[in-house]
Formats: sequence, structure tokens, C-alpha cells
Amino acid sequence: MNSRESLLLDHIEILFEPQLKLLPIQILRRASRTTQIVANWPGSIENEFAIYAQRNHPEFMEVRLDSEIIFKIE
Repeated sequence: MNSRESLLLDHIEILFEPQLKLLPIQILRRASRTTQIVANWPGSIENEFAIYAQRNHPEFMEVRLDSEIIFKIE
């Protein structure tokens, strides 16, 4: 088992605020280099894309997933 620290993230919606000008997926990817990240994605996962908000919404984001491991809990 890997001895890296783990971080569980929930309610990450603040990262999508347009005024902050952040790239949430990039932030999570960068953090995951040194820490195991488990994040409750506040949008949807469709095929190989992580989607947040509706297409015409200012916070809309659609990002192709790379090597992320997805667990879908319903």
C-alpha cells in the first residue's frame, strides 16, 4: 500500500466560481501528484468527460478525463 497522505474533498463547488478563474480539474490533478485525492464530483461523468453545470451556464466546464479513477455511487 502506498504511504502517501489521502485527502477527501466534498462540496468543491466554490472552485468553479468564474471570478476565481481557476481550473478545478488541473488543481485536483496537481494535488494528486503528492496526495491521494478522493473528490465528490458535483457534476456528471459522461463517457470520458467530467462535466459541471449546463452548457450555457457561466460555470460550465467539460474536461476529458485522463488517468483518473472514477467510482460511481448511486
